[in-house]
Amino acid sequence: MQICNEPRCGSRGPARQCIHQISDYFWLCANCYKQRQDEQARRRLDRTLLDWSHKESVDNVDEAINYFAWLQADRKYDSFFKMRAIEGSYGIICQVVEIKTTELDPFKTPWEKLYGYYVCYNREYLPGYKAISAFERVPRHYGSGLWQTFHWHIVTDAVKNWKRYYGLRIVLVNASKRVYYIDPVLLHKWATEYECQRYPPGENLLECSIPISKLETRDPFTK
Repeated sequence: MQICNEPRCGSRGPARQCIHQISDYFWLCANCYKQRQDEQARRRLDRTLLDWSHKESVDNVDEAINYFAWLQADRKYDSFFKMRAIEGSYGIICQVVEIKTTELDPFKTPWEKLYGYYVCYNREYLPGYKAISAFERVPRHYGSGLWQTFHWHIVTDAVKNWKRYYGLRIVLVNASKRVYYIDPVLLHKWATEYECQRYPPGENLLECSIPISKLETRDPFTK
């Protein structure tokens, strides 16, 4: 039985036995092969916009950034860059995007503007009744609606960089393709005032939650 040839292979024992032959002298175990496939898929998403009019769901953070770029396709901008990634406990959970535009000021003079977007991904909503049972200071009437959850270190990072941009939003792309936008300063204030922060079971990264009624459903920086 062949042994995995990937130098960075983290598999041990029987898990390192190969089942995928890449070439005559190069074999991969199941874990390394999956990582290779995921990386190739990620590179394709980096280079190509999917046709989201025919795709029913967003399945991960890489697809979330691709979907966000697709939504911005009709916008007139000078540049669209993924600047950096923010890590969670199990990998990348947010991509920081900068969009630069040239617009006219009231005197018809070209004015360069830099916008920032912290693009995140979430599969599910937090039911309101669970939120008010977890956060004691939240008014009871918020228990009837749905909530969204954000990693707290993404919020604090965005607040720290808020003055860098002409406009800044945290963008939450749901699996259902529903997109929400929120000012990180507002989110930070809400979560602090109502103490809507907690460590999920089995996690070591703090999260915060907010009712979707507090979120924007369209990009406030596009016409």
